[in-house]
Amino acid sequence: TNWPVVQFSAFIYYCMENEPFMSMEVMRIGNLKERSSVRFKTRDATAKAGIHYIPTEGVLTFEPDENTAVIKVPLEASERWDTTLEFVVELEHTDLVNAIPGRYLWQARVKVMQVRGDTFPTDRFSVEIMKRRFDKVPNNKLFWEYCKMNYQEPKVKKGTLVMLFIGLVRTAYRLLQLAMLFFCTALVAAPS
Repeated sequence: TNWPVVQFSAFIYYCMENEPFMSMEVMRIGNLKERSSVRFKTRDATAKAGIHYIPTEGVLTFEPDENTAVIKVPLEASERWDTTLEFVVELEHTDLVNAIPGRYLWQARVKVMQVRGDTFPTDRFSVEIMKRRFDKVPNNKLFWEYCKMNYQEPKVKKGTLVMLFIGLVRTAYRLLQLAMLFFCTALVAAPS
């Protein structure tokens, strides 16, 4: 069979985090006389579905003589500071109709870049930080924002809660030792 090749037009796509969606061009090369379709889906990398982008899947259809089509993935707006994040969009190898996947460009990475002006740990004090008026930022509130940012990460949250629990158990053990010491001292020192 003389089926056309369906693949992304680039291996990496870039977008800014404040854009409403990311558009990725998929091209069809070869015999364009018949209708072709391919299933696609998103997959997490460092960007997480539901937090940084909306998970998307569907069928991309090429009409006869059409050589390009576009996949749009909605992005989630966030005040939270992050490094450059990425997710993957894949053209699935199953359920292809009148098409074969490209050898290398059957998947593409999408890099979600930070908007210039994003401040660490959140945008709550961005005006003061961007104007370098650090004395106007309350330390305790900035620390609280940092803690909130960290607790949004499940592994950090779990690790912190485990460490707090261990600390509480150790403190309770030391207090129990101290109480026993006072009790024993009082018992020995008590007049008979």
